[in-house]
Amino acid sequence: MNPAVIGQQVVFTATVTTTAAGAGTPTGGTVTFTVDGNPQNPVNLTAGTATLNNSFTTLGSHNGHGDLQWRRRLQLRRQQPAGRVHDRNGQPGQQQYGGHSSVNPSAVGQSVTFTATVTAASPGGGTPNSGTVGFSIDSGGRSAGDINGSGQATFTTSTLSLGNHTVVAQYSGNTNYASSNGSVTQRVLGASTTTVSSSATVGRRPVGDLHCHRRLVAVGGPTPTGTVTFIVDSISQSPVPLSNGQATFTTSTLSVGVNHTIKANYNGDSGYAPASNSNTVNQTVNKDATSSTISANLMSSVFGQPVIFYAASWPFAPGSGTVTGTETVVIDGVSQGARPIPSGVNYVAYSISTMSVGQHKFTRCTAATATS
Repeated sequence: MNPAVIGQQVVFTATVTTTAAGAGTPTGGTVTFTVDGNPQNPVNLTAGTATLNNSFTTLGSHNGHGDLQWRRRLQLRRQQPAGRVHDRNGQPGQQQYGGHSSVNPSAVGQSVTFTATVTAASPGGGTPNSGTVGFSIDSGGRSAGDINGSGQATFTTSTLSLGNHTVVAQYSGNTNYASSNGSVTQRVLGASTTTVSSSATVGRRPVGDLHCHRRLVAVGGPTPTGTVTFIVDSISQSPVPLSNGQATFTTSTLSVGVNHTIKANYNGDSGYAPASNSNTVNQTVNKDATSSTISANLMSSVFGQPVIFYAASWPFAPGSGTVTGTETVVIDGVSQGARPIPSGVNYVAYSISTMSVGQHKFTRCTAATATS
């Protein structure tokens, strides 16, 4: 084999014949092959031939000859008179690339390690153990690293976006091995998310001052973005943007005395798939307490003069809205009759002109409920 590549087995054959005056075929003795001036171990002569198996570990031209112990004419035969170690393209030692990633497919934000393994291509041999490998992703900039004694170099990243990516490893080559490259396709999927919903129930509120929070936890990835849709009693609300992985929904329109159910669905983003696995939150809205007063337009009057009494009620903080129901003014223990609270106001007015001369005690009682 001439030329040969580094590490390839080359067979040298020495043929021994008699001189012109002689006859027959030498069948005994030994032949010593000398390669680049270095004698090799003697090889027995069989039927006039001897062979030497050898592989070269360096580039360049190598010379060899054989010496017969019997001073007979020796013909050293090779495929070519001089050998130079080349790769198959006439370049120093060809090698091949084998590459893989630590996990494929991976999730957005997940750390992935790419390993390039450089080996000598057949029929060459040995292990390339010097030089560098440059990794590039989608034809972008390269990150170079030295190969180790096993012919490997690694590159780790956690910034791959959703989709397929082409990762190319380019080996620089060294004195004995030519440059080469190879590639691998890395598939990146949307990371899974774990969702947790929570709510704060405020008692004594006729209107559900409901605060629902949804927190998204990404598995091996950055903080999710996008929106969350809260579902109240099976009715989807307007999507709420995420902030630092959380979305908050507030409403004050939940009806009183009803157990409301709330869930939250994540709508996904460029790196994360949608998720609808949140727990269900139960929100009960209670009646709110009220504050009430009674007053009169005249604290002193004459017999027969009309006096207007005002019985007023309003929601107790932190409640809000208006009050419905009835108010009753009681004068000296005698009820003046229940009157409905007019729409849009929080009080009832009584005009009384039948009080006798003297002091009178007036109070109020209510059957009011705060509503929105």
